Amino acid sequence: MALVASKCRLRELLDKKGISQIELSLLTGINTSQLNDYIHNRKKMSLNTAKTIAHALKVSIDDLYVWTVR
Repeated sequence: MALVASKCRLRELLDKKGISQIELSLLTGINTSQLNDYIHNRKKMSLNTAKTIAHALKVSIDDLYVWTVR
């Protein structure tokens, strides 16, 4: 059994926390175009990036994506 990150939940989490992409960028040092790529599922986050974003949003790394079993 393997878990695969499918849909990124970053937009949903930002909305829930009331944080803009610009604010998250300032908190993490990750530029807004890269955040936008994650939000629109054009790119997957590295483990380090996911940990940085999860820490800034005070969520688990698991919360950043919808996970499916393959």
